[in-house]
Amino acid sequence: MAKLRHCQLSPQAELVLQQHVAHEQNLSALSQEMLWQDAVFYTIFMLPYTQALELALTFISCVYERALGQEQRLLLQQVRRWRANGGDPLRHELFEQAQAVGFDNPISCLVLSVFWSEGSMTTPDLEAVYPQPWQSLAALADTLCLILHFYGEQPEQQALYVEQFFQLAHGQLRQLPSSQDQGRKNYLYHEATTLSGEK
Repeated sequence: MAKLRHCQLSPQAELVLQQHVAHEQNLSALSQEMLWQDAVFYTIFMLPYTQALELALTFISCVYERALGQEQRLLLQQVRRWRANGGDPLRHELFEQAQAVGFDNPISCLVLSVFWSEGSMTTPDLEAVYPQPWQSLAALADTLCLILHFYGEQPEQQALYVEQFFQLAHGQLRQLPSSQDQGRKNYLYHEATTLSGEK
């Protein structure tokens, strides 16, 4: 049984995943069991944030962008601008724009992930308050799952997009330098017995 720290996995996925195998083997096992939501969380948590965000933006542009309304499209453009230029003022501006649009859609969830990815959640005039480091990854995984659930009533389309996600995931995970990858695995995998006392 494999558990990933801070990562929501189904009991079936915990039985399927193995710590000391290549990512391709774990992704294939999750795919065979049709555990695509677990595959999304597994992939996002195994990647550094910048790579995970790149995967999410690529997936959105391939699969979901054409379905966006004007407000969400503008938000997505701002996220791309933030990825290219960074900056705390833009990060806070993005959060305010997402708040105005509402957090009931995948793009606002993506903004929440960006907002939590670095820096304080409060404005500079207030005492700094920082999110938990894993929250930005969880919000990013939620973004992708929301998009895939959006196609739940179109099973053939959803299956096609799930397959596209798996292809992108394989590509991103293959790029990880082995030392960095091993470090993340060592941190994320832990014995099931340590989970109960962990925050």
